[in-house]
Amino acid sequence: MSTETCIVLEIPGEPGSKGRARSGRTKSGHTVHYTPEKTVIFENLVRSRFSEIKPFDWTPHEGVVDIEIDAYFPIPKSWPEWKREIAAGERMRAPNRMDWDNIGKAICDALNHIAYRDDRQVTDGLVRKRYSEHPRTEITLTFYPELKKPSKEA
Repeated sequence: MSTETCIVLEIPGEPGSKGRARSGRTKSGHTVHYTPEKTVIFENLVRSRFSEIKPFDWTPHEGVVDIEIDAYFPIPKSWPEWKREIAAGERMRAPNRMDWDNIGKAICDALNHIAYRDDRQVTDGLVRKRYSEHPRTEITLTFYPELKKPSKEA
């Protein structure tokens, strides 16, 4: 890549987040650790959507990546009409929903080994939480070229 590349994807439905790892015991008394099912489902949606829209010859990126996430939550039906109308403009913030960092974590983990080699490569990230009549998650990935040592010219 000679310049940065942008990929934008949209995940329909209510945004998901990284749930806390759970522990349980098997019938034989062994402890098992597992990821909550809702987290697994959301991460699989992110992976499959990226796989659908990635360029044909895509390999996991090796350089720096920036990520911007817009999480749009459903407008509560219990709200009065005036408040629902304001929220429908998709600018009203959604502070009482899931933690912003857990939204970012679920998406970054889902894209490991698919969009980029490892989510350690993400150097800048932004998560916005808003209300909308059309719940969804919009993800913008910006991939920067790897640094190359300049060649000496005579």
